[in-house]
Amino acid sequence: MQHDSSPVSTVGRWHPADGSKLVHVDCGRRHAVALYEHEPVWTLGDNKYGQLGHYVDPTLSNAEPQLVEGPLGRVNSGCFAICSGWFDILAVTRDKDSGEVTLYGWGRNDKGQLGVISTQGHVLVPRVLKLSLASKRTPTDIDSNEGATSTQSACCGAD
Repeated sequence: MQHDSSPVSTVGRWHPADGSKLVHVDCGRRHAVALYEHEPVWTLGDNKYGQLGHYVDPTLSNAEPQLVEGPLGRVNSGCFAICSGWFDILAVTRDKDSGEVTLYGWGRNDKGQLGVISTQGHVLVPRVLKLSLASKRTPTDIDSNEGATSTQSACCGAD
C-alpha cells in the first residue's frame, strides 16, 4: 500500500486570523493566489518557479495559504487586482494618497514573461514591473481625453 505524503490542505475552511473576507481568487497550474478585503495577497500550492512569492526553496509547496513577501503581504497594501498565469502571478496596487498605480510580478521568468532580467529564470518575491508609457499620462492628457488610460486589471498567459 502506498501512502500519499502530500500535506493536507484546509482550504475551504481556512481564513485569515483577522477574519477578513475573500475578494478574489485566481489559479495557475498548481497554485492559487487570493486577495482579501484588507488587501494582503496570499498564495498556496506548488512553488516550482517561485510563484508563491517567498524567499524559500522553490521546490517546497504550501498546502496552507501564506502571505507573499514585501508590501503586498501587508494590510492596506493598495492591491486591488490579482491574476495568475500558468507559473507566474501579477498584482496591481494603487497608492491611496497619490493614486499612482504599480504593477508587481513574480514566478517563472525564464523566457522574460515578467519583462525583467533574472539570472535564476524566475522571480521569487513580488517585484515592481514597468508599466507602459500609456499609464504615465499627465493630468492634462487625462483632462483632454487624448488616449487617457486607467489601469483596472492585469492578465497572464499560459507560459
